[in-house]
Amino acid sequence: FIKSIFHADNHEPINNEVRACDVANVVPRHPLAGPTDIVMHVRLDDFNHEGHNTEVVHYQHYMELLDTHVHSGTKVIIVTDALHHNHEKNYMAMFDKYNPIYVQQTALEDFKYLMLANRVICSNSTFSWLAAFLGNAESVWVLNNNFHGGNQCLQRIGDVSTYVEITNLDIRTGKVYKR
Repeated sequence: FIKSIFHADNHEPINNEVRACDVANVVPRHPLAGPTDIVMHVRLDDFNHEGHNTEVVHYQHYMELLDTHVHSGTKVIIVTDALHHNHEKNYMAMFDKYNPIYVQQTALEDFKYLMLANRVICSNSTFSWLAAFLGNAESVWVLNNNFHGGNQCLQRIGDVSTYVEITNLDIRTGKVYKR
């Protein structure tokens, strides 16, 4: 039912800025991922908070998934915000061995890009979880999202998802946290 809401003729508002048809009609500026490519969502700056309460996923979890699922011909596409700080750039440099393609668009374009992907690694974010939920991916990896005291545990998206327990990383100091 929820998926059926997002179509070109539904002008009902989702919030003060976005209508259901906006999600349905937006066209990402980047070429879409192929069926065997992996689209990975990474949230950094707004998830690092004050360090001690970081929600940034430790890069090792992304790398373990990529090492397992990237094969010859697989492109790695990373959807993320613009990188403004050296600690963000250093974090993202960990993925250089995969020769990633970076997709950094508007939030709505990023959301739709994730929705249209066939293989998605979600960050521990409601944003990417909902995009994967609304899409039709064949494979989705859902990273632990229990930051809010277990009140926001988004572990599954039907039969196509795999749940991954994670640790968090303060990207300024390198300190690791387990929730």
